Amino acid sequence: MILLFLLLLLIPYNVNATSSYLIDFQVTNGNLLTKFNEQNNLYTIKLEEEAETVEFTYKLKEDTSNIEIFDNHYEEDKENIMIIKVSNKEKTDYQTYTFYLEKEESTMTTSIEDTTNTLTITKQERSPFLAPSVILVCTLCIAVLFYVLIIRFFKKKVPNKKSPT
Repeated sequence: MILLFLLLLLIPYNVNATSSYLIDFQVTNGNLLTKFNEQNNLYTIKLEEEAETVEFTYKLKEDTSNIEIFDNHYEEDKENIMIIKVSNKEKTDYQTYTFYLEKEESTMTTSIEDTTNTLTITKQERSPFLAPSVILVCTLCIAVLFYVLIIRFFKKKVPNKKSPT
């Protein structure tokens, strides 16, 4: 037990190890898509359409902590990542926060006005009855079919009488 106690005294203990955190992070020219949490290290920021860099405010857990910012700019056709590294005063412990940067899609609306010409479309009412020619053709087809069926199947066959010679 005494040996364990002496061993703990000999091993340096970093009191400031928990100080390397951001406790608040706010984006002023865009939106942080998830609520900031000091234990979460991945975020996505939607920047305003005209933004070139991320403008933000932050608070450190300890005032003596150091902060380094890498790649705080947005370029088209590139994966845009901003990295913030927070380290303690001795720079022995650090926390890294990664922010994926995206631009808000612009919603362009175009209105076209032409005051010189007016296009009017009117809907013509259709007659509820079929055209007379269609009715006539259908009637003739039914009559021919009926006549063929009657003559062909119901015609009495008269036996051919041979005369006695």
